[in-house]
Parts: sequence; structure tokens; C-alpha cells
Amino acid sequence: MLPQEFLQRMEQMLGTEYPAFLESYNEDRYQALRVNPRKISPASFPEKAPFHLQPVPWEGNGFYYATTDTPGKHPYHEAGVYYIQEPSALAPAAYPRSVRCSRRKKHADCSCHAGAGASDQQRDSPCTG
Repeated sequence: MLPQEFLQRMEQMLGTEYPAFLESYNEDRYQALRVNPRKISPASFPEKAPFHLQPVPWEGNGFYYATTDTPGKHPYHEAGVYYIQEPSALAPAAYPRSVRCSRRKKHADCSCHAGAGASDQQRDSPCTG
């Protein structure tokens, strides 16, 4: 159960969208991981991993995994072959990469509150710098 103060604050902020917000807690959640391309090719990872994987459309190194999978308990995770990330956390680095590639501009690394995966995702971009 969510704290009452949180629910009240969300209801004030969301207004008519509050019921949809509450309903979202009853929906299946998406879980993802991002392959570390310095350790393994993202193209070969799905055939080597013992998980049910589907590609994340906006991140070539990202994969959704099934709720029955436990990638956090696998040795690949400990070895840094992949990072477990909430799927939306893959988007901030993917979007600036497309802008950076088209405009040839640098962007600030705003991933200081994320784990190594987000910083590595930006570092591994083909258009860094």
C-alpha cells in the first residue's frame, strides 16, 4: 500500500489523471537490462543468455526480460556483462545521442544519480564528443 500523504500529493498534482495513475499499479511492469558492449556483442547476447528477451526499441543494447527471469542472480550480472535498468532509464542517453549525432554537439552527462549503466551507455555512444 502506498503512503496516504503520497497519494494525496499525487491526486493534487495529477487532477483528472489521478485514477489512471492508480490503475497503473495494477498493470504488468516492464523490466530491462542493457548489455555492456565492451563485454559481449548485443547481437549475440540473446542466444547466450538464459532469459526471455525482447529488444528495447530505442536502445540497441537494451532488452526487456520476463517477470519470471532473475538476471540479478546470474554470474553475467556480477561480471558486468549487463546492467539492470528500468526501461525508461535507457531513454535519456539514447535521445541525446540522436541529437548529438545530428548536430555534432556535446551534451552534459546528467546521469550522476544513475548507476554505471547510464554513464557507460553515453560513453559507448558512437557519436560521443
